[in-house]
Amino acid sequence: MQTREKPPVVVHPDVEHLMKGEMLAIRETVINVAASIADSHGIQIDRIVICLHYYVEDDWGNVAFDVQISADDDAAFSYWEEVSDAITEARLEMPENTAHMLDDVGVLVYW
Repeated sequence: MQTREKPPVVVHPDVEHLMKGEMLAIRETVINVAASIADSHGIQIDRIVICLHYYVEDDWGNVAFDVQISADDDAAFSYWEEVSDAITEARLEMPENTAHMLDDVGVLVYW
């Protein structure tokens, strides 16, 4: 059985203090889902960057997992959709507090 290596993860200093409790569970879920789906599609994850995305018009920011992959447009869009669906499904298995925090987390795919 081949063991899958987790992709490199970069945590920006502005979110380091948030990486505890429920957010650690969310982090593990997002990374595992992203890596598992990438493996099943033969897609290389270059890295995952955890940062804050700010929305100036709303004066609000949220934690974002920027998944950077090597893929063509069609494969990347398909991958992004499947990751989104899998995270939505995983949310159903999370404790209520963790699932609620997931509402303020974005998962974005870049290629």
